[in-house]
Amino acid sequence: MTAPRLATTRPAALTGRVGQGGDNRIHDVALVQALLGMRRDKRSRPYLRGDHVTGKYDRATAEALQRTRMDQRDMNIKQPLNRIGPMLNRLAQGQALAVLEGTAIPYKLGTLAEPGAIEGAIAGLLSAERKVALKEVMKAFIQDWGIALDVEIKKAPGNGYVLAAHFTPRNLWVHNGRALSSVPHNTQLRARARVLYEAVATDLEARCAETFGIKNPADVKIQQGLKGDLACVVRTELEGVEAFTQLLLAEGRKRGFKLAVRFFEHYLGASGSSIEVGRDEALEFDLIRNAVQENNERFKERNFISPEQSTPGYLAVKEIAKNAAARVTHFEDHWKKDISFSIADWIILELSGDTESASIAFGPGASSVTSTGDFLLRRQGDQVLVTGTITHLWTDPGYNFDRGKSFDREARILERQGKARPFQWKAEWRDAVVGLLEIENAFGPDATRRWIDFEISPAS
Repeated sequence: MTAPRLATTRPAALTGRVGQGGDNRIHDVALVQALLGMRRDKRSRPYLRGDHVTGKYDRATAEALQRTRMDQRDMNIKQPLNRIGPMLNRLAQGQALAVLEGTAIPYKLGTLAEPGAIEGAIAGLLSAERKVALKEVMKAFIQDWGIALDVEIKKAPGNGYVLAAHFTPRNLWVHNGRALSSVPHNTQLRARARVLYEAVATDLEARCAETFGIKNPADVKIQQGLKGDLACVVRTELEGVEAFTQLLLAEGRKRGFKLAVRFFEHYLGASGSSIEVGRDEALEFDLIRNAVQENNERFKERNFISPEQSTPGYLAVKEIAKNAAARVTHFEDHWKKDISFSIADWIILELSGDTESASIAFGPGASSVTSTGDFLLRRQGDQVLVTGTITHLWTDPGYNFDRGKSFDREARILERQGKARPFQWKAEWRDAVVGLLEIENAFGPDATRRWIDFEISPAS
C-alpha cells in the first residue's frame, strides 16, 4: 500500500517549493498558511489571519511569508521557500500539522502510538489472525497519516457472516478555515472536511481489501455499501460461513454424533467421492432399526397373513394356498420408510432430548430405508415354507442441501468457492428369512393363516 503524500511539520517537509516562482501546490500552500497564522510577530499579531487558509498563493500569503522570513533573517528571502531547510524548520517549530496532497485542510498530527484494543460485543468472532492483521493495518495507517484510530467490530448490514471494522479518529483536530477545532465524531469530520474524510475512507478500504483479500463480488458489494462510514470488511462471507461450519462440527463432536461429523467433514472435504456406511453403523440408530423392523413387519403381515391385493405377494400366496399338492412359487416386493430432517433440526431435536434423531438429522438429512424382499414359497401339506432374503438400502439422492432448506445459503457459498461438494452415500445389507406358514381352509370364508415360525438373521 502506497503511503499518502503529505505536507508536514514532523519532519518539516513540503512536496514542492512555496513562494514567487515556486510550485505552490495547494497542500503545501495550505500548510504554510496555517503556520503563518500560528506564528506571531513582535507585536504578538499573527503573520496571517487564521481564516486565510485557502491553499492559494495570493498577495496576503506572499506578504505574510516575506515578513516572517525577514524577521527570521532568512538569507534566501528572494528565493521560494524550499521543500526542506532551516527556514521551514523555524516556521514549523513547535507545531504538528499535516495536509493531504490536493487538499487545503490542515489537521493536527496525533501521537504515533500503538493501536488500541479492538472493541465491540462481537469482536470475539474475529479470529486471532485477523485481529493481528487488523492491528497491522491500523499501525501502518497511523504511521502514514499521523491519525490515531479507535476501532469497533460490527456485523455488516444484511449479512451476519461478514464482519466490518468501524474506525473513529482519536483526538483529531482539523482546521476549519479559521482555526484548528476538535472533531470527536465521524459525522463532524465528514461535515467539516469532506475531502479529507473521503480520502481516509478510501485509503482504509484499500488497505483492508489488500490485507483481507476482499475480491468476492458479495464482499465487494458490502465493502462499497460501507462508504458512508470509515469502515471496511475484515472478515469475508466465506470466512464467516467456514467459522459457522466449524462451530457445527465442534458441537457435533461434543455430542458424539459420529455419523453426522463423518458426513459433514466429507462434504467439506469437497472430493465428491461416495461413502459406504456399514450395517452395524447404520443399525446403531433406533430410527433405522425401527424403519427396518417396520418394513419387515409389512412383509410378514401384508404379504402372508393378511395379503393385500396391491402387494406382489397376494397372487403367490393365494395360488399356493389353494393348491394342496406340492408346489413352489416365488415373488418380490419392497417397502419404503422415509426419514426427513433439515440440517438445523438437530439443534431443536437435541434440545428436546432426541439426541439420536439429532445425529441423523445433522448427518444425511432427508433419507429413506427401502427394503426389497425376494421370497421362495414351498407348499408342504397345510404348511408353506418361506425362505428368501431382504435387502435393506438406507440412502438418499445425495448429501446436499436443497434450496429453501436450512444451511442452503451457506452450502451454495461453500460450493461456489470449492470448499464443499455434494456426494452419494448409502448403507446396504442383506437379511436371510426363514419361516413356516400354516394355512387352514385356504381362501375360504373362514380361512386362516398363521406363522408357526419366522426368523430374520444377517445373511452371510
